[in-house]
Amino acid sequence: MRAKATIKKQVKRRRAGDEVVFSEGSVNPFADLGFANPELELAKSRLVMEIGRVIEERALSQVQAGQIIGLAQPKLSQLLNGHWKSYSVDRLTRYLNKLGVTVRVSFERNRTTWKEGRFIVAER
Repeated sequence: MRAKATIKKQVKRRRAGDEVVFSEGSVNPFADLGFANPELELAKSRLVMEIGRVIEERALSQVQAGQIIGLAQPKLSQLLNGHWKSYSVDRLTRYLNKLGVTVRVSFERNRTTWKEGRFIVAER
């Protein structure tokens, strides 16, 4: 007979009056988590969130949306669940275009310092 393995959970119990320590993050969680290119990751996440909003607003199933953008339902599901690493901004933009969304790109120059620019996806 096999003995059942027991799993011990380590639980920290807070007592009344214990101080809770936390720190406020920046506006970019990918920067807070140490991603190599946090602005690009934030831009991709916003594009993917917009894809999800449009699918919901149009009351499309993932199968229907996948047919419109040319992506199999399992791949679309993975994309909407945060697996966008292999997707380029261009590709995500084309998906939005196929779903009926116009994506606008604008340029902003900082002529006083000419510091490195940023890539930002902003909602209107």
